[in-house]
Amino acid sequence: MGDPSVEVTDDNRDASHSAKAKAMDAIFEDLGLLNSKELEQLEHQLEPSLKHVRSTKTGQAMASALNVVQTSHSYGDLMLLMKAAELQQERPWSYMVEMARIESIYREVEFLLAVTRYCRD
Repeated sequence: MGDPSVEVTDDNRDASHSAKAKAMDAIFEDLGLLNSKELEQLEHQLEPSLKHVRSTKTGQAMASALNVVQTSHSYGDLMLLMKAAELQQERPWSYMVEMARIESIYREVEFLLAVTRYCRD
């Protein structure tokens, strides 16, 4: 029998994949109700958010590569705060919370975009 820590990791990975598969099934049921024009509109709405999240991820990766301690004033946080100020929001932290939420679903959205592109082809 193998290393117990590896088995636990494999079990966790399987559970994670199963949960993601169930979530994707639910999303695809909703997407099945959309026509191709609506799918294209959804894709165009998501692209700007994805670009922003990618730029934030790039800043975080740069800070990590440079071995910079992540603080409340890290590059990503600073960029979010600057964007909130640019939009002249009264409560910039609400923008930061929203971007954190978007970042948490980043990978699932990229997967969805890939599937919509595949479905159109």
